This record gives sequence, C-alpha cells and structure tokens, in this order.
Amino acid sequence: MGAVLSLLAEILGSSVARFLAWKAVIVVLFITVLPIIFNNFVYSLLNIYMNFVNSHTSSISSSSFIVSLSGLAAYLADRLGLVNLFSAVMSALALRYTLKLLGKFL
Repeated sequence: MGAVLSLLAEILGSSVARFLAWKAVIVVLFITVLPIIFNNFVYSLLNIYMNFVNSHTSSISSSSFIVSLSGLAAYLADRLGLVNLFSAVMSALALRYTLKLLGKFL
C-alpha cells in the first residue's frame, strides 16, 4: 500500500512541477517575447499602410498635412511621456496578474 501511495505521489508531484514549469514559460513569453513580436508586426502593418496612403495621395496637397499631423501627435506623445506611461501601466498589470496567478498556487 505504501509503494502505491509513493508512486502516486511521485506521478502527481512531477505533473504539478511540469504544469508550473509550463506556466512559467508562458508567463515569460507573454511578458517579454510576444510584446516585441506584436510591436514589430504592428509597425510593419503601419509601414505598409503609410506607403499605400503616400503613393495614392502624392498628387494631393493635403498629404503633407496628414504627415505633419501624425508627426505632431508623435511629438506630443513623446513630450507627455505617454510611451513610458503605457509601458509602466502594462508592466504593472502583468505583475499584478503574475502575483494573482502565483497566489493561487501558494
């Protein structure tokens, strides 16, 4: 009877350790790797879109207004620190979720 319980505890312990290891890998991927991939993907889509818009509006004089308006928005976002603010908020949310997830296991 003791050998059966010992075997069951060993199997259960290894499956819990495997589960926690996979959770750790997934959390690290969601916090570090996937935002970089998503960022590169969004910037490539924006680049394709802006090239398309610039090629179709090259004869219109208002295209310089559109470009300067987006430049103004980027300037204001940089001066107001919106990029750093967004990064801090997302990091805090990821930390909160991680701590909540770890609290379930402890």
